[in-house]
Amino acid sequence: ADSVILATGHSARDIYELLHQKNILIEAKPFALGVRIEHPQNIIDNYIGYASWHVKFGLLRSAKFVYESKNKKKVNTILELASGRGNDLNRWVTLRIPNVVGIEYDKEQYSEAIIRLKMNKKPVLGTKVKYVLGSALDMDIVKKAMDNKPADIVVCNFAMNYFFKDKETVHQFFSVVSENMTKGSLFI
Repeated sequence: ADSVILATGHSARDIYELLHQKNILIEAKPFALGVRIEHPQNIIDNYIGYASWHVKFGLLRSAKFVYESKNKKKVNTILELASGRGNDLNRWVTLRIPNVVGIEYDKEQYSEAIIRLKMNKKPVLGTKVKYVLGSALDMDIVKKAMDNKPADIVVCNFAMNYFFKDKETVHQFFSVVSENMTKGSLFI
């Protein structure tokens, strides 16, 4: 092959030295970003074999517990960036989150989320859900959707890859995240 992509990880000095010794040209990608989430091993072990719903629900429940323990108050608002078709609606209701704001760029996905919200068979139990059609990168849209108030938890599940187009997009994404958080808020 003319080109090969090596995803060696951060501790691969021996691989780079070997390639250098063999006079194989290597080129670094223009930027890198890593995210590390740590959970106790017993939590991870308990998730093995569970379906996506249970894994995701458990992580969200853990985040809610951490927020409430750390801040000595209940989670009031969740901001979900790239909310998709509203698949997390029942998770938010089950967790009894009072306010959920979802931002979705894709019109079809947004429409599906609205339909799910209207047809939700599970009682909403006091959860107020607002889905907004717009870009999660547009600070004005997000701030307006949030009524200029910070979220207790900001969530972006299985969609962060859409915000890694280039350095500017990554920067804008994390600017939106940080501008919609306050001291003690969590990002998952």
